[in-house]
Amino acid sequence: MNERGTELRIFVDSNVLISALLSEKSLCRQVIRVIIRNHHLILCTHSLQEITRVLKKKFPGKIAEWDNMLASLDFELAYTPEDTSLFDVPYIRDAEDLPI
Repeated sequence: MNERGTELRIFVDSNVLISALLSEKSLCRQVIRVIIRNHHLILCTHSLQEITRVLKKKFPGKIAEWDNMLASLDFELAYTPEDTSLFDVPYIRDAEDLPI
C-alpha cells in the first residue's frame, strides 16, 4: 500500500501489458510501475491467455520475457469463466471482451 493509504485495485487491459512488455520506455510500462508501487494490480485468466496467444503469434521471441515479467509482478488473479452464457451481462460491442 502507498504512504497515504489510498491503494486502489486496478485492472489492466491486455494491450497495456503487451505494450509494457514490448517497450521499456513506453507509457504503459511506467503505468505498470506506478500501479505496482502504489496500488494493487488485478489480472484475469482471460487476459493472461490472450496475451500469451498474441505473443506466440506476433512476438514469439518475447515469450520468455513475458514469463519473467509475469513471475516478477505482484498481482491478484481473477478467474474468468470460459462460458459467459451462464451469466447475465450488459451489451458489449466486442463479444471477445465479455469474459473481462
